[in-house]
Formats: sequence, structure tokens, C-alpha cells
Amino acid sequence: MTKGIEAAKLFVLGYKPALGWIMITIFMIFGARVWSLYDDGRALYLQVVLRSSLAGFTDVYYDLGEGLSESDSVKEPIGKSDDFRQYRFRLPNKKIYSLRFDPLRSGGHVEIQSILLADGLGNQRQEVPLTHVKPIHQIDKFLRVEEGLLVDMADGVNDPQLMISFQKPIAVFDCLPAFYHRLVLEFAAVALAVILLSLWASWEDRKGIKRWICRGV
Repeated sequence: MTKGIEAAKLFVLGYKPALGWIMITIFMIFGARVWSLYDDGRALYLQVVLRSSLAGFTDVYYDLGEGLSESDSVKEPIGKSDDFRQYRFRLPNKKIYSLRFDPLRSGGHVEIQSILLADGLGNQRQEVPLTHVKPIHQIDKFLRVEEGLLVDMADGVNDPQLMISFQKPIAVFDCLPAFYHRLVLEFAAVALAVILLSLWASWEDRKGIKRWICRGV
């Protein structure tokens, strides 16, 4: 750790980078970030805002045209809460015909406020109307209210199920315009940080200000 700090001090005190190395540094840092952003930009999530009377697991099954199966499903833990919380379930970016939403693996009470499809950056791709949700198995009570859906499951059940249908299959999504805006902003931030650091490193500090600042590190 000490050697790393000393190396950083030597860098800011005496290194004078060339323009070529500045550009290489910018593109190396930004290039690594682009892959991560691109994956998030093309990712597909089912985003559900709900609250539950019990902690447990929620399962989401997706039909890719061959029916529902355990291999085409994803699960996420949910917590007991009096407040609404947002949960995200990663889906494949493929044509999806319908979804099965299993709110709990037991009895309990769940309230669903909203459902939508979003990318990995949090941008909304498609809203899912709650009118497209219906009970199909082991649901004791299912009510549509102004705040959303009230779902009750009796004690002793182990596989309550809701079906989410679509008017047409979910299409394969490409990156949204918001992804490209994010890309430009992050490139600008990386470039600015590297340029400022390079200017700092090449600054001919005749008054010893850099040494004074580094002394406090």
C-alpha cells in the first residue's frame, strides 16, 4: 500500500505524458466499460414492484415457444415488508410468448403495484398492464384495486401461480437511445478525468503546490 502511494506521488510530481499515451489510456479504460454498458443495454429484466407478508422466493417462468419448463425460469429472494420494493428478474433477450409469475412458494399475502420490462440500465422498455395478469393455480383470492393487485394464498399451498400474457410476443430488443446517451456521457467523463490527470502530472509547479498536496496523502 505504501509503495503504491509513493508511486502515485512520483507520477503526479514528475511524469509528462505524451498525447498518444493519453488517447491510448482513454480508449483502454472506455473500451472495457463499453462491453459492460452494452451488456446492460441489451439485457432484459422483468421489473416488479410489490410487498409481501412473508420472506421467500419468487419464480418467473418464460415461454420461448416450447412451453414452460424449469430450465426456462429464474428465481429471486423477496423480503417481508410493509413497504413496496422493486425486484428484477433477468430474462433472455429472445422472443417470449408469456410469463408465469409464482409470487411465493407457500401461503401468504402479496400486493403487486406495477410490472414492466426494463433494460440493465433501468430504462423502461415496455409496461405490462396489470389487466394482463390472471390467477391460474393455488390462488385463494385475487383482487384488482386502484393500487394494483391483491393476491392471497391459503396456508399449506406450495405452488401458487399467476400468468402474465401479452397481446403479441415480446420482441428481441436492441439498445435504447438512452444507452447511447449514457455512452457519450461516460466517454466524456473518462476523457476529462484522464486529461485533467495528465495536465496535473505535466504541470511545471514552480511554487511546490503539488508537493504540498502530496505531503498530506
